[in-house]
Amino acid sequence: MEFRLLKRYRPEFSKCVNCGATGTLKKYRSRGLKDKIAKMLFFKLFFCKNCQWKGRYFTLKPAKHWFRAILLYIIIVCSTALIIYYYLEKFI
Repeated sequence: MEFRLLKRYRPEFSKCVNCGATGTLKKYRSRGLKDKIAKMLFFKLFFCKNCQWKGRYFTLKPAKHWFRAILLYIIIVCSTALIIYYYLEKFI
């Protein structure tokens, strides 16, 4: 079972937003502060080889079983908090 909430996504193989062509997206270098901040927030810069469209794609997508992973993490945190609470009540 996979316990990740997010997984990497490669927009190079997806459709262009402007012309709809598949497989024509290519990364381009970030220039300026605005582009570098977007890059730190997992927005990568792309352009289309067909229509010369330039834009950003979010490179993280939810994993297949993200909801199950969130529930598991919540159960782990709650059970740990209860164990610590009972330990402190008994010995302190």
